[in-house]
Amino acid sequence: MPLQLHHEKLAVYQDAIAFVGRACALVDVLPSKRSVKDQLIRAAESVPLNIAVGNAGQNSAGQLQALEFASASVAECAACMDLLSLSKWVAENTYKEEKVALLSLFRRIVGLRRSREAILREDEAEYGTPRFSHERLDCYHDSLKLAAWAFSLINSTSLPSRTCDQLDRSSTGVVLNLAEGNARQAPKDRARFFDMAVMSALRFGATLDITLAQGLASSADTQPGKQLVAQIVNQILGLRRKEMA
Repeated sequence: MPLQLHHEKLAVYQDAIAFVGRACALVDVLPSKRSVKDQLIRAAESVPLNIAVGNAGQNSAGQLQALEFASASVAECAACMDLLSLSKWVAENTYKEEKVALLSLFRRIVGLRRSREAILREDEAEYGTPRFSHERLDCYHDSLKLAAWAFSLINSTSLPSRTCDQLDRSSTGVVLNLAEGNARQAPKDRARFFDMAVMSALRFGATLDITLAQGLASSADTQPGKQLVAQIVNQILGLRRKEMA
């Protein structure tokens, strides 16, 4: 019988590895330049890598942090699935199955982390609901609306590829940073990811202003996106103030 490392015997690790394979199959059909493609694979690979480190057994701060990174990466994978769904790049039944699998994975990683801690810092209600905690945030839902709006704009106009790439990266960045940040435990870590979400939103808005100045789009084309950006930024800044209070 071949020797196995301890983490390789864990069902949560095996499920994380299995998701990596499914994620690779999902993104194979995506346009090569879509930001969500690389982000999903990066986040998916991060999960088993951090489970392996977090299960090393010493119960050190490093192991706890690795398990936190793993759970945050699962939340990011779930946000990527939301982006794939709204872009119609994944079948609805597959989307629902993967979200259920990811939520189960998230809860088990949190449970593994709890077993390594002497003091439980997670809020039980946070993980007792049938969805990810970031899905309760208004700014997260508005960020998905922004991503959908960006996708529609890119496909309905003749914008330069560099502009499309910037709109894609920045709108994706808002969604993923909100999801990952909300899964972090330390207020300063959460605030840091919320800051990155704000910066992504601001880059998106500035890109729209540039397209308007260059005559590549009209005010009617860009105004809905600008309004969403302003709303999202105000919402995130409100969250950040609560985190740092």
